Amino acid sequence: MPVAKLVQQAEEESSTLTRRIIRLVELHENREKVGTKLSNYQKRMKSLFDKKAKDTPLQQGDLVLRSNVRREDKGKHWKFDPLWFDPFKIAEVRGNNTYMLENLDSELLDLLVNGEFLKFYFSELEIYISCSL
Repeated sequence: MPVAKLVQQAEEESSTLTRRIIRLVELHENREKVGTKLSNYQKRMKSLFDKKAKDTPLQQGDLVLRSNVRREDKGKHWKFDPLWFDPFKIAEVRGNNTYMLENLDSELLDLLVNGEFLKFYFSELEIYISCSL
C-alpha cells in the first residue's frame, strides 16, 4: 500500500501540514515511477542500437582510411575535396572498437579513433591483382 494512503488512514483530520506531507510523498513516489520507466526505456533503446551496430573486424597491421568528420556535412566541403585522410596502419587495438593509428612512416598518432570512422584501404595494386584473377 502506498505511503500516502497509509498516512491518510492513520490520521482522519486533514490539516494543511498533513496535506502537504501527503503531496510530497506522492510526488516522491511519482518520481520513482518515472525513474524506473526511464531506465527501462534507456535499456530498450540500447538493445535496439546494439542490434544495428556493426563491429568492423579490423586487426593490428591493417591499412585503413580515417574519415574527415569535420568536412562530412553538406556545405562544409567542395566538390572534389577528400572526405578520407591518407592511409594509416592500425598500431594497436584498444578496447571495444577503438584503435590507435600510425602513419606509414611508423609515426604514432596521439589520438584514439573509433572504428566507425575507419574503413579498409585497398591499394591500386591489390585491386589490380584481385581483378586479374
